[in-house]
Amino acid sequence: MPGFATADRPTPLAGDTRPAKAYAGPTSGPDFSSEETDMAGQIIPRGRSKWLVRIYVGTHPKTGKRKYVGKIINGTKKDAQAYLNGKLREQDLGHLLGPTTLTVKDYLGRWLVEAASIKLRERTYLEYTALLNRYAMDTIGETRLSEVTPLILQNLYGDLMRSGGPGVPSIRKLNVVLSSAFDQAVRWGLLTSNPATSVQLPRRQGGPRENQIRVMGPQEAQWTGPAPADIGSELSRIR
Repeated sequence: MPGFATADRPTPLAGDTRPAKAYAGPTSGPDFSSEETDMAGQIIPRGRSKWLVRIYVGTHPKTGKRKYVGKIINGTKKDAQAYLNGKLREQDLGHLLGPTTLTVKDYLGRWLVEAASIKLRERTYLEYTALLNRYAMDTIGETRLSEVTPLILQNLYGDLMRSGGPGVPSIRKLNVVLSSAFDQAVRWGLLTSNPATSVQLPRRQGGPRENQIRVMGPQEAQWTGPAPADIGSELSRIR
């Protein structure tokens, strides 16, 4: 979400048996003693009419540390409490708050089934599937969806150009497909912006188009990613 930053909650020192206290943010700066905290969310004063709202979103899969998303709210404490209440309500309803661990491969598999197959003609659907299988799955497929940036896509297209494989038309078409998928991710609340819209694409070549996209048959264009049912709970809630 815009303006969000993820932070880890400090852990007690080894041998410290005292009950853990809620993290109040950096120790430097003014000493605000009136912060309100609980296990799900925190409201921390950060100056005149400024409040840091932090919301618990789970633990780090490797370190086990608690993770939060935070947002600065300008206004009254009541405004900050209203924002926190709203986000906790969204969390209770199953909406995603923090960066998802969903990979690009998992997301694209679900997008093809849930969105692309509904609005595209069969020929276009097979073309999209073939492009993603051929040029995206083995390159950015294991990248977390929330970590995809314009630079990652820019590097992908540059590597494809240098490999001598796909031509400019195929790369431009691949960006159209990814852009459509990422647009849907924004509407589903999985991304805050579409990284494919900020990429510098290779210039169209003059004359006959080389390396035309070859439309695969149903068997050849079969999705190679995980079955949609195996993707996990994060996207299964999106309907």
